[in-house]
Amino acid sequence: MQKLESKIIDLENRLVDKSAKPPQQMQVESVNQGALDDIQKLKDEIFNVQELNRGLTKTIQVDLKAELGRISQEKESLEEKFKILREQLNNKKLELQRILGGAPLDEIGRREIEEESRQHRIDELEEELQSTEE
Repeated sequence: MQKLESKIIDLENRLVDKSAKPPQQMQVESVNQGALDDIQKLKDEIFNVQELNRGLTKTIQVDLKAELGRISQEKESLEEKFKILREQLNNKKLELQRILGGAPLDEIGRREIEEESRQHRIDELEEELQSTEE
């Protein structure tokens, strides 16, 4: 009986040895499995970075839309203030003309006054330039 059991054990060992892989093949498979694990880790890391990037992109888009809305409102407000100030300026000009006793000037009259003002300023600057050259 002991002989029979030892023979069974011997046969089982041989069967295990036949299904066992050679050391070189086991080493190659181990290296390949390690490489597959590394690739999977990198894929997971890429996925996580992409998710983070998507989140940041959405946050930036929302922030930009909010900033654009705020700036648009500010622009409209400034344009309205500019319009009001321009109207006030025109009213003051008309008031000044009435005080001086003159009738409101037409477009040509305004241009002539502006041209005279510019020419006067040019003359002043030329005189100032000549005095600094001397």
